[in-house]
Parts: sequence; structure tokens; C-alpha cells
Amino acid sequence: GGWKGFNHRALFPQSTYLASRGVMCFNAEVRVNAIHSTPAETCVIDAKSAIRYVRQNAATLNVDPNRITAGGGSAAGCVTACCGIVPGFEDANENLSISSRPDAMLLFNPRLDTICEGEGQERQQARLAEIFGDSEKGRPLSPIHNVKPGNPPALIMHGTKDERLEVDHMLRFQTAMHNAGNRCDLQLYEGAGHGFFHYRDGNNPWFTETMCATDQFLTSLNFIEGEEQTASFEYTPVQ
Repeated sequence: GGWKGFNHRALFPQSTYLASRGVMCFNAEVRVNAIHSTPAETCVIDAKSAIRYVRQNAATLNVDPNRITAGGGSAAGCVTACCGIVPGFEDANENLSISSRPDAMLLFNPRLDTICEGEGQERQQARLAEIFGDSEKGRPLSPIHNVKPGNPPALIMHGTKDERLEVDHMLRFQTAMHNAGNRCDLQLYEGAGHGFFHYRDGNNPWFTETMCATDQFLTSLNFIEGEEQTASFEYTPVQ
């Protein structure tokens, strides 16, 4: 989390559910500061490389290169949004004629503003300063400051009691997306805090609710079809 650590297994339960719906899922590991002594932008470079790899090898992997969805939570949600919205931050050693842009974005309580300008944002600015050093370094990786027409459709899932990111953070991004003519659905979960969407012990109703919203969103895009199956889903941990 926070661009400093990373757990590529965090969304294994979500991936397993989507696999049961016929989606080929990949959980990408990116370089992070705490392990690799790399800056925040490296996370975006690596995530874009992962998307490009899937699209470049679509025939071998048996996936549709025009229906690639990226997803992540919190800082990884920001990285996901950067892949869909922010230009640049590509690995120059790769074939850049192959797009690293996802066709849709699943954003679980994501960081979407890496500057947080204005009064009343001091707490957020202090958190971001630890990551980027100053606002100008964070600006290129700020999804809300890079929104433009043609960005891929997004689903944001966020708790109303998130202690790190306020609901207004999500509303401002949704407004920016809508003003640019882009689809951006926002699902709010009453009383939920940060990280509310995780599977945990299997008795977390917010996991089921967010996966139901995910299923409906992807179905609306014609990425999957048939009835959603969240009520009967049980996760067996991957060893």
C-alpha cells in the first residue's frame, strides 16, 4: 500500500470469482520502494507493462485484446487509474505500438488525486509529501488532473467511512470524468472503511456487494454475460 509495499495476492479472491465467470485473470507484481528502492512512478511503468504483455500475447493467453480490464485498491487503484488515464510512464524497451491502456477500470477505494490542493487538505498533502516529495512531483501521476475525453469507463467502489479518502475525493473525480464525456460509475457503501472490499474470512458482505457491482459493470460493457453468481461463491485460498 501507499506505493511503498505491494501484495499481488490481495485480490486473488476477486480474481477467482471473475475466473468463475469466464474471465482470464492475471495478478501482476510491481516494483515498490520498500523492496526495490524505486520511486512511485515505477509502479505505473510496471503495471502498464503488465497490460501490454497481456495484449501482446493475447492469442497465446486466449484473451480478447479489446476487453482488458485493470483493477486495484487504494494506491493500486491509483496505479490502475494511471494506466487508463495518465500519459507516458512506459518502458522504452518494449514495443510501444502495443497499447498499455486498459479497456475498463475497477477502482476499489482508489487514490485519484495526488496533489489535493486547497484549504482543508493538509492531512492529505502531508501523506502525499511522504510519497512524492512535493505536489509538482505528484501532478504527473494524478488521475484527476489528467482526465480527458476517451478515457476508459470506470467503476469506483468506496466506503462512506473511509478514514483515508473522503467521499468528496471520489465525487470530484466522477465529475471530471463526466465533464469529459467518460463513463464513471460510483458505488458508495454506507459505514465501510478503507479496505472494506477484501474477502477476509469469507463472511464480509461488502466483498459480495462489490463483486456483484463489478459483475454488473462488466456485463453492461459486454465483457461477460449470464447471471452473476456472487451469492454462491466460496474462495479456496491459493497456495
